[in-house]
Amino acid sequence: MDKLKRILIMQTAFLGDVVLTIPLIMATKKAFPDAYLSVMVIPSVKEVLENNPDIDEIIIYDKKGKDRSWLAFLDLVTKIKGRHFNMAILPHRSFKSALLCFLARIPRRIGFNTAAGRFLYTDKVQYRQSTQIHEIDRNLDLLKPLGVKDRKAAIFIDPGKVAKNYALELYNEYEIKATDLVIGINPGSVWATKRYATEKYAALADRLVHELKATIIIIGSPTDAPVAGKMAHEMRETVINLAGQNTIPQMIALMKRFNLLVTNDCGAMHIATALGVPVVAIFGPTTQSLGFYPYSTKDIVVEKDLPCRPCGKHGSKYCPKKNFACMKLISVSDVYDAVKRRLEE
Repeated sequence: MDKLKRILIMQTAFLGDVVLTIPLIMATKKAFPDAYLSVMVIPSVKEVLENNPDIDEIIIYDKKGKDRSWLAFLDLVTKIKGRHFNMAILPHRSFKSALLCFLARIPRRIGFNTAAGRFLYTDKVQYRQSTQIHEIDRNLDLLKPLGVKDRKAAIFIDPGKVAKNYALELYNEYEIKATDLVIGINPGSVWATKRYATEKYAALADRLVHELKATIIIIGSPTDAPVAGKMAHEMRETVINLAGQNTIPQMIALMKRFNLLVTNDCGAMHIATALGVPVVAIFGPTTQSLGFYPYSTKDIVVEKDLPCRPCGKHGSKYCPKKNFACMKLISVSDVYDAVKRRLEE
């Protein structure tokens, strides 16, 4: 084990995928404490890893921006080749990830047997399809070829002192006390079909304020801002809408202070679970059987059992059935009752 001095872990997918890769990062560093560990991610998610003490270097692959062209890709290959990595671990199953590590002449390349570029790997690990297996545990399977038996699912996320101070100052600004019930709502998602209706979120938030005397804080990325703004506009009660106004560390610092988060199936859900924040997640086109459910056994997923679910690994822009029944059948009362139940637990 101690012969592996430089290790690259590639995860260039979305925020949630990166959060679910953190246990693999931590387990790798624990198994190879003297190794130099680099992690490659896309620009928008690097902040979630910046304060992780197990990571020696974060490499940015802007695959939809400045690194999009094949010429830029080859420049990145040269850069990675110059790092002289002994091994690459690839939880991301894209062809380009495999090709990059192959062209960079990394001698040992470990990935899943379902990956598009699996023929470029030196070690192929079975991607367990069982509905009982979480994606975190599947990622940890990538350490099996290395003989690593201690594969505990630990997740470390630290927003940093500046972000923590921001959250404290914001609570003071809005006069939110430690005894107040603060519920975060994340109404956005990259995928349109994963979004619960804004009018239902608004009705839920109004009910939480009216009946539970909760303080509601809306969170989300800049791309979620229009959806969050629509939800806030449809509410009767007062709400704090911060969607699109925070960095990832600031959002994490805020979430750590929540009593509960109501969210769609997205990256914020995985962050909240990692932070130990109680979660009520609304699942429409996706199902828990895909392995991307909240990792805590106490968290609640609100969903309807329909034969058309899941309609894909992620969501989509439009419902294939054109009825959006998976979300429309979930009532405000369904979610409200789940929130009360989770808070009581």
